[in-house]
Amino acid sequence: MKKEENVRGKDKKRLYRGTKLLVDIIFIVEIIAVIIMPVAVPWINRYYPGLKGMDIPVLTVYMLIGIICGFATFELKKILRTVVEENCFVQGNVTSLKKISIGFFLLAVMLVIRGILYLTIAILVETFLFILAWIFCLVVARVFEEAVRYKEENDLTI
Repeated sequence: MKKEENVRGKDKKRLYRGTKLLVDIIFIVEIIAVIIMPVAVPWINRYYPGLKGMDIPVLTVYMLIGIICGFATFELKKILRTVVEENCFVQGNVTSLKKISIGFFLLAVMLVIRGILYLTIAILVETFLFILAWIFCLVVARVFEEAVRYKEENDLTI
């Protein structure tokens, strides 16, 4: 029994390290993308006739999207820290999930604005997905909030 628990513990740590590495890479890529965007957007816009002369609005929308994504990833990194500590039912995670949900809502709004500038089917699908992610995060935040309440009540009774 003890050996099986040890194996599960190692698997959990390996999974956490892999997930943490992936989230760290995503965070770094987001930072790099935001930094190179002022150069990349005008270059890319040359290949989309509908976006000629719209460098500033497109750049603004994409910079905001990049910043919001980076913010959400940063909050996810905070949640992952509590998971590895095996103490994930804390008020900080509820707050982080609510912040991430606001980020997803803002991303949906940014994509609607982006769709006004240049509408594609992908923009419609992405907007729908971010609205779904917004609702999902709100629900998970509420579940975590209840779990934190139960945990605090349980801690007080012992």
